[in-house]
Amino acid sequence: MTAGRYLLIVFFTMLWLPNYAQSQTFVVGDSFDYPTFSYFDESANAGLLAVLKNGYIALQDEGKQAKIDSKSEAYERTDYQYKRVVKFVLIALSIGILLLLLAFIWVGLLRKQIKKKTKRISLKNKALREREERLQLIINLSDEGVIILQNFKFVLVNPKVLEISGRDEDELKKMLFLDLIHPEDREFTKNNWEKRLKGETLLYPRFVKML
Repeated sequence: MTAGRYLLIVFFTMLWLPNYAQSQTFVVGDSFDYPTFSYFDESANAGLLAVLKNGYIALQDEGKQAKIDSKSEAYERTDYQYKRVVKFVLIALSIGILLLLLAFIWVGLLRKQIKKKTKRISLKNKALREREERLQLIINLSDEGVIILQNFKFVLVNPKVLEISGRDEDELKKMLFLDLIHPEDREFTKNNWEKRLKGETLLYPRFVKML
């Protein structure tokens, strides 16, 4: 009997063995090592054991067993590499999904903080505008002249100042405050102003003449 026939016998026997083992309690040792077969049932077919051993020996003599073993090892190695690649891809995807989730959480928290700060700033700006409007209303309705100067230049004047000086707002903003003071009182007014900027308290305030 040729090795090819033995190979076919072994192939079909391997297909048939699972069904046969259910009824005969047949145990086979490590595959493609020198076969070790054990019987736990005296009624088992001893002829089948002889055929398997002869087929295995014939495959070894013709060198085909080594090829089968090498193909089996190559398949196992390829399958192992494939599983490693799949495992690596799954780990990479898991890390990517986790990072993406963390990024979404961080962006959500950041947007919430920005929204809260924007709302707080908006409320402060609204309160500031309301205070400015109230202050402007008080200044405009005051019976006394109110001015705001910067380097002796008019920044703000109320209607009472316009009434006292007899000039309009645009004309005053082109002038210096000292231009409205009588020449006799300009030096005193300048010195007095500088002392006030330094925080000094004037015990004897004095009225000055205006032009």
